[in-house]
Amino acid sequence: MPGSDLVKEIFRRENIDDKGEVDDEIAKQIGSRKEQIFKQIQNAKGIDGVRELLEDLTTRCGNSCIKAVVSGSARKEVESILDKNIGAKYFDFIITGDDLEKRKPNPAPFEIALNKMNLPSSEVIVVENSPLGVEAANRAGLQYIITLNNTPLDLHNDFKEVKSSNLEKSTFKDTKTAGNFLKNWCCGGIAN
Repeated sequence: MPGSDLVKEIFRRENIDDKGEVDDEIAKQIGSRKEQIFKQIQNAKGIDGVRELLEDLTTRCGNSCIKAVVSGSARKEVESILDKNIGAKYFDFIITGDDLEKRKPNPAPFEIALNKMNLPSSEVIVVENSPLGVEAANRAGLQYIITLNNTPLDLHNDFKEVKSSNLEKSTFKDTKTAGNFLKNWCCGGIAN
């Protein structure tokens, strides 16, 4: 999601602006700062366990485990982060903000991914770390898990829009702890 649009969505959700709309200039400034931070993040170390999990899924499951990235960020940013930290080769599809008209929490990004992967929703699980992404997965009727990793987000406060009776069961503290669940889910129980 372009920075200024993300700012407006967050302000709207949190009722930060009394008048119901955010000043475009402020949204652009905050969005610009987001882009600066993204550039710094590109040089950060990847999340522990992600590359290993993707390698394991590829080795154990082969082509039966289709993997996609669905991000509202610009393709250039997504590909740069993937190339530096994980490797785009592990993903069958990469869907970015450049491909989208509507962003998370709208279900459209995941619906586009389903269409490109040619899979029914029952054969997909979303791995998310953001409240907007989880809400989009819910709205698209998809199963999901939350990996908190190093996020400062709080499960009960920041994911309050998520209406799920099993929120805690579907939440993992990091990618490593989610690994066995995902290997079993993707590979049909052949994971250790």
